[in-house]
Amino acid sequence: MTTIDPYKALGVSASKEDVHAAILELEPSVFPGAFCQVVADDEHTLSIIHADGAGTKSTVAYIKY
Repeated sequence: MTTIDPYKALGVSASKEDVHAAILELEPSVFPGAFCQVVADDEHTLSIIHADGAGTKSTVAYIKY
């Protein structure tokens, strides 16, 4: 009997391989290995880019519906 992983069936990935592949071309983060991208704007400020959360998933599900 084959068990279907409901997360995989919905396109969810716990390992985030799609995310890692998508960010390969981005400027390296100030903090390598961090889940979010941290980029120095100048010597005094940083920009933090993070786009994963429950709101994102529900919005994508709603748009797909």
